[in-house]
Amino acid sequence: MLYYNITFKLYFSLLLFVISTLSWAGESAKPLVMTTTKPLAIIAKSALMDNAGVEFILPSGHSPHNAVITVSALKKINSADLVLWIGPDFEVRAAKHMRLLPEEKVLTGMDYIFPESTQGEQSKELNYAKDPHIWLSPSIANRIAGKLQQAFNLPQQPIFTQQHQAKIEELLDGIKAQSFITHHDSVSYFVDAFNLQPPLTIRNKMGERRGIKTQLNLREQARQRNARCVFAEPQQGYKDALRIAQDLQLPIAEFDIQALEQPLSEISYADYMYDIALQLNTCFQKSAS
Repeated sequence: MLYYNITFKLYFSLLLFVISTLSWAGESAKPLVMTTTKPLAIIAKSALMDNAGVEFILPSGHSPHNAVITVSALKKINSADLVLWIGPDFEVRAAKHMRLLPEEKVLTGMDYIFPESTQGEQSKELNYAKDPHIWLSPSIANRIAGKLQQAFNLPQQPIFTQQHQAKIEELLDGIKAQSFITHHDSVSYFVDAFNLQPPLTIRNKMGERRGIKTQLNLREQARQRNARCVFAEPQQGYKDALRIAQDLQLPIAEFDIQALEQPLSEISYADYMYDIALQLNTCFQKSAS
């Protein structure tokens, strides 16, 4: 009896080992897509679902404008099947590493500002003068998603649909005429997509601080436009946003456009965009109370 028990235990242990090995092999057989930022990873994950592994290299809370690629991140980039980044004028320190990769292995997000039918060398040069916060544009996100799906021979389907658009439009309906202040000039695509008022901005597109005269003008413009909220981004710090909110006696809210709080495995691109809209709506509700 003891012999049979030992034999059964050995057999059961071997079976578990084989199952776990096969499971690991299945996971490792998936192609790997590396992105520089988490929002790009959300786009890639939504596009590819379980057909590829998706990881991002930018540490939480860091601005992608000046983030340094670590040795471990560089190894992941080199081993990835595909790398998705924004572009050299936005991720300046990543540019030299991207140039060393095979061209067919890299997708540059800024190339998808314009529809593919209008692309060419001239239009690509124009792209880099545009707002680099491309992940906040549903149409650009869909084009990037389509390119990812094409790269892995998957059916073409949008990650942001008309139903998603309508849901967010409904949420934002009561605040479309309201003025607000954002930490830096990063939400132009979102504003355009949902017909919001262009915000006043504390910093420029690259997150750089502006001079004293510009800051004084900002306060005057905020009063003239009857600005209702100030939004602060965690990766930018809170000091200057808090000061403006205090000077103008406005509510301040966190504006998490990098999706720092949500695990990548639990958020879709549509969820991410809805959460951005919800953050906006919540601050305006505070100002009305």
